[in-house]
Amino acid sequence: MLNELKRNDIANAAIFVVRYYGGVKLGIPGLIHSYSEATRLAISSNKIIDFIILNEFSLIHSYKETDTVDFLIDKYKAYLIRRDFGLFVSTNVKINKNYCKSFIDDINSKLSSSACIKKIK
Repeated sequence: MLNELKRNDIANAAIFVVRYYGGVKLGIPGLIHSYSEATRLAISSNKIIDFIILNEFSLIHSYKETDTVDFLIDKYKAYLIRRDFGLFVSTNVKINKNYCKSFIDDINSKLSSSACIKKIK
């Protein structure tokens, strides 16, 4: 199973195979073959996605700045997690770790000085 993962350049992943004993003894070579085949089929029949580290931020901004915030969320392919409307708008987003500095710089340059951004977690 590990060799199949290595052949496909897959790291930081796990595969679980459940085998119900049906009365037939496969022996060591048979088990190796069946587990390898199950792993190969699982890899070939599923989409492999890259693991991306996301950082979460909380933004406090005015109502009129909501469109600008939404534009920046789209620009940096961030995920809108939560938005609360009170006296000010509170927006929580998750963004790719690699885009954080640029995102923060854009927020600080495009929003008023009363807007606030802070990292969560």
